[in-house]
Amino acid sequence: MSPLALVTAGLVLVSVLVLALAVAIAVVRAVRARRAARARAVAEPLRPLLLEVAVGEGPEAEDAAAALAALDPTGWRSVEPAVLAVLGKVRGDGQRLLVELLAARGVVAGARRDLTARSAVRRATAAELLGAAGYAPAVAELAALLRDGDPEVRLVAARALGRAGAPGAVGTGVEEAPRAAATALLASLAGARPAAPPDVVARSLLLVGTPAAPALLAALAAPEPLVRLTAAEVLGRLGATTAAPALEDLVLRDPVDAVRVRSAAALGRLGVPSATSALRAATTPATASAVRRAAVRSLGEVGDPSSLRCLWGLLDDADGGVADAAAAALLGLGAPGVRLLAQVSSQGASASAAAVARAHEVVTCAVAAEVMPPAGLAEVEAVLADVLARASRGAAAEVAA
Repeated sequence: MSPLALVTAGLVLVSVLVLALAVAIAVVRAVRARRAARARAVAEPLRPLLLEVAVGEGPEAEDAAAALAALDPTGWRSVEPAVLAVLGKVRGDGQRLLVELLAARGVVAGARRDLTARSAVRRATAAELLGAAGYAPAVAELAALLRDGDPEVRLVAARALGRAGAPGAVGTGVEEAPRAAATALLASLAGARPAAPPDVVARSLLLVGTPAAPALLAALAAPEPLVRLTAAEVLGRLGATTAAPALEDLVLRDPVDAVRVRSAAALGRLGVPSATSALRAATTPATASAVRRAAVRSLGEVGDPSSLRCLWGLLDDADGGVADAAAAALLGLGAPGVRLLAQVSSQGASASAAAVARAHEVVTCAVAAEVMPPAGLAEVEAVLADVLARASRGAAAEVAA
């Protein structure tokens, strides 16, 4: 056979193969389209039932859940994706009914089995489903996944634990779930390499909420700095005022500056006046700069007037960040702090040039930006009026002389 004939035959063969592939693709698409259409036709009448269950109000919701649970395999396959899609978006009775429906259809049991599957994708998918369900009985199994060899599985498990241990979780063992979830999440931060990202762990702990407080308080004494600072951060955001004494101790004595910074910030969020003494002690020049700045900011957030003298003395601090934070903190103290800033700004109080300039800048910017509260404006106007009166008396005395 000549070379031309070989080339021609090859082109014909390629054309036939391309045509066959195109036909096969068209057939597959047509089959899929028909299947999808059939699934939609089956699922469409069931959507009102699903919406009734998701709303979760009254006996109608219970009846709708029972109707979905009794579906034949074809009907269930058509509606299951919609059930899973809405699962993580509802709470209360709607969530409970959906989880009970998934349990009745064997989906929850299948997910729990998949937590130990060989495939990392199946393990992660199962953990995601149980987390979206807020399924408290799976907390121990999800906690075990924090030791999984796949980092993506560990990440999904950490997120799922926050939802499964949160208030309103579904299933038996709800009372024990929050503390178990919090303990497992904090333990995942121990060691040389955390099992899950600290920010993910912190968000999950916030989902668990105040029931996690006992585990968080215990974690403040953990040997690992990452565990201590994460616990301090979460306790502050949860508003756990009972943690204030332990946080004060960390601010003053922890050997790691990052832990002291987070603890000081947490005390500011808690706003407990008793923390003022520890925060003031953390502003001394011997303390690390980052810790001093955090302590000064928190003094402004606590808002205790007893901090006035301390903050005044920091207005001309050698560390500009500390000085700026002190000026902002005085502004945050309200009328007493604004009065002091106005006095320093007008040189009506004994202060250095640096302190006068900083106070003047803060007061001027606050007034110009219209963030000065009415009480603060009144204080500024009163101080300015006093300055003008003193200036007028001085001028009158000079004329008389």
